[in-house]
Amino acid sequence: MAEALGNSGPKASAAIPDLIDLLKDKDEGVRSKAADALGAVGAAAVTELIAALKDDGTRSLVLGALGQVGAPAKAAMPQVLEALKDANKDVRVKAAWALGRIGVTPEALDR
Repeated sequence: MAEALGNSGPKASAAIPDLIDLLKDKDEGVRSKAADALGAVGAAAVTELIAALKDDGTRSLVLGALGQVGAPAKAAMPQVLEALKDANKDVRVKAAWALGRIGVTPEALDR
């Protein structure tokens, strides 16, 4: 389901709550496909993705989705910058990648 919704891109925005729920699935493959689908939905998913960053278990996947969204995810910049300090190396790496995709500005780094 998540993969099919991801292929629909922004048209799948009505499924955002279901995709957010799938981020909590016990199957890592399902969680990964849900994150990919949320990234493909794009800007419409940013608010929910920001909220999902609070979950330690899926933070890296959510950062990947925000990076996939790119520049329209600028609202997540403070949370992504904070993730650079995470104890988990995978989260820090994904946060750095997401910042590059979102388009970090020097002003944001001065915070």
